[in-house]
Amino acid sequence: PVAPALQKGDSLVVFTVKDYDLVGSSEFMGEAFLHFRDVVRGLGSEDLKEVNQVVMPLTRPTESNHLLETLELRSWDRLAKNFVKREKKNIDQKLK
Repeated sequence: PVAPALQKGDSLVVFTVKDYDLVGSSEFMGEAFLHFRDVVRGLGSEDLKEVNQVVMPLTRPTESNHLLETLELRSWDRLAKNFVKREKKNIDQKLK
């Protein structure tokens, strides 16, 4: 079960898809995002064959991101600044 604190309507699950190579470096393939409100919930006794699949497009980050640019404007918000810093680092690594 998902904790009630994590079941907010605006919460997301992030799926990251990577191609792991045994020799050489692994490659970032893309990401998909799913709102918690769209996650199928049940009693846990359902047969998985009965649960509908969710098809999500993979996206790749771009250097220009209006959401990160908006968060950067929050100069008083240390949490936002740290998040933007981490995300930009991740984007740089993913674009390589």
